[in-house]
Amino acid sequence: MFKKIVNILGVDPNKREIQRLAARAEQINALEADFEKLSDDALRAKTDEFRAYIRQATAGIENEAERRQAEKVALDELLPQALLRFVKPANEPLDCATTKSS
Repeated sequence: MFKKIVNILGVDPNKREIQRLAARAEQINALEADFEKLSDDALRAKTDEFRAYIRQATAGIENEAERRQAEKVALDELLPQALLRFVKPANEPLDCATTKSS
């Protein structure tokens, strides 16, 4: 029944979510060439770094819902940092709007 209503109205229930994620997908896709330049070892090191960041952000949180929320926040903070680290030299500071306060 829901599919019939969607077809009749021409409304895509996923359209809003797709639009919300489109900008982030464009940022990621624009960096594809930079990712391809990295060696397998460099990619593994980045993965380990990102996992450690998330572990640190969720350390000591026992409640499942709170831990998932902390993971989401960490990932939201990590994505801009990760993207910038792939395109900026390691010794160049990150834009303060995308870095996490210590």
